[in-house]
Amino acid sequence: MASVDALAGCFPSRDRSDESQDGDDGMLDLSSVVTLDIPSCVLTTSANNLSGSDGAFKLNLLACASADGEGDRPGCRQGNTGLFYWRGASEGLLRVLFSTHENDLGNGDDDDNDGAFVHPSVALAKATRVLELGAGLGGAGIGVAVGMAGRQSPDAQIKGVVVITDGNPDAVEASRRNVDLVMNDETNMATKALRTRCVDVSCEVLLWGQANHDVFFEKHPDSFDVVVGCDLIYSHEQLPMLFATIWQLLKTRRERSTNSNPMAIIAFRDRSRLSPVHPNLDAVLTAAFMARKGGLLAEVLGGDYGGSEAEYEGAAGRVQIILITLQQ
Repeated sequence: MASVDALAGCFPSRDRSDESQDGDDGMLDLSSVVTLDIPSCVLTTSANNLSGSDGAFKLNLLACASADGEGDRPGCRQGNTGLFYWRGASEGLLRVLFSTHENDLGNGDDDDNDGAFVHPSVALAKATRVLELGAGLGGAGIGVAVGMAGRQSPDAQIKGVVVITDGNPDAVEASRRNVDLVMNDETNMATKALRTRCVDVSCEVLLWGQANHDVFFEKHPDSFDVVVGCDLIYSHEQLPMLFATIWQLLKTRRERSTNSNPMAIIAFRDRSRLSPVHPNLDAVLTAAFMARKGGLLAEVLGGDYGGSEAEYEGAAGRVQIILITLQQ
């Protein structure tokens, strides 16, 4: 297992040289520490089984509010939903990405999608470049990086890349702090599991629905094999912007790597019963089908990946895993 010093190349400390004075640390009140339970499969899929005896570990995250409920809490500025911990779909996302059990896709009623999808764990196993959308505190993206690094062979020729993104600069800063927190916590199983031949992790701003993302793709010319996200959708207004960005990410990867079959894996918890502002699953799938004149295919993964977060009292419906790819 790698020491913290050996991990410095995987999780570099934040470079503040290009930041303005407006980005003062005092702007963020990340005074609470919350815990994300990482499913045991994230590390037990590793050939060398780097997990502890119980197979599970926890990821500590800095947040502006504790995880005792959903919604704004004291110390969290209005509208900064990404800066507190939602008992939502992050565990379900990690569970399906590293699961070894390939559930049936959908209900089998739509023959048009046959062969378009592989199981998310298969897609991630082949991926070297992963992007997280709407990351907030960055927990899911860090969990993906831990699992990818844990199964990397020491002589791997290609280093993995995980880019954690959010449209809110404060959320990107929170993700950076949490990456640093994990990297420096020698007592954390996640840190100890990372190898010296590991995964590069960065945190960046990415706004959804822009006419183009030329600057972003100039920085990442190879685009991404897998796009992930959890608890992304809190209003109907976000749907067209989200799927426009997913379409462009997948399309760019397909254009720049003709043999690739890029996929987006979105863990969605239906909160529509709490407010009409929140879209239900049907609305999300309809928006995906409509994106770019039907250029996307969407399917719901069968099975239940909820885990302990699904048992949270007061949380909305069970976790649904939505798979999105390009039409052939």
